[in-house]
Amino acid sequence: MYRLYRSIIIIVFSCTMFISCGDSSAYNDGKDYYPITQSGKIFHWGKNNTIKINANSRNVTFNSNETNYITSLKAGINEWQDTLTSLGILIVYVSTGADVNVEWVDGSTLNPGILGYASTNKILTMSRTLNKVQSDADNYYHSDFKVKYVATHEFGHMLGIWNHSFDSKDIMYPFVRKTGSLTNRDKKTLTEFLYSQTPTHDMHELKGPLTSSQVNEVTPLAISYFTVNGCSIEIDSDQ
Repeated sequence: MYRLYRSIIIIVFSCTMFISCGDSSAYNDGKDYYPITQSGKIFHWGKNNTIKINANSRNVTFNSNETNYITSLKAGINEWQDTLTSLGILIVYVSTGADVNVEWVDGSTLNPGILGYASTNKILTMSRTLNKVQSDADNYYHSDFKVKYVATHEFGHMLGIWNHSFDSKDIMYPFVRKTGSLTNRDKKTLTEFLYSQTPTHDMHELKGPLTSSQVNEVTPLAISYFTVNGCSIEIDSDQ
């Protein structure tokens, strides 16, 4: 009994010493989070290719309160470019033949509080205004920061991160942070975790219902709704 008790003390002491060693903040920054859908489906675009984006696929004419929307959207999406470059992926903006279409819609057509959402049908929907139920004259239109932030987060989902981070420092945390930049954890989750996996769905090949060539089954549509109360991922089986 004495030997067992002494062994337990040694183990606990050793673990304590291990945890206290090194730079804990650097260790946390280096960890990743789970980017794969809860059902185990893996979506991504593969390495060494181009993702073509139409930043205004409906050719919306913006009013004087929305003049920076496209610029802010692109700034948000481009937050991922350096990380994607390490995978050999280039983002290109086009007017036709896009892989990802951005649709700008009036907030009155959306459920209250929705800022934007991405889906595995390769459409990124951005709200031009808040639904009037959730807004007043001061916050009816979105700030440049808010548009950029939502674009960065939702494009992270579009790249294949169909889950959320557990850490409030990360861009893929489900709530708005004070800064809209990627952390090392965001980057490593994409490059070292997600894109090291063989996808069950190659986003370049997806058209219509999500049919996996590997298992020949239809996968329900995944949609990430970013609202004033945070982001949630839903599965639409009635696509």
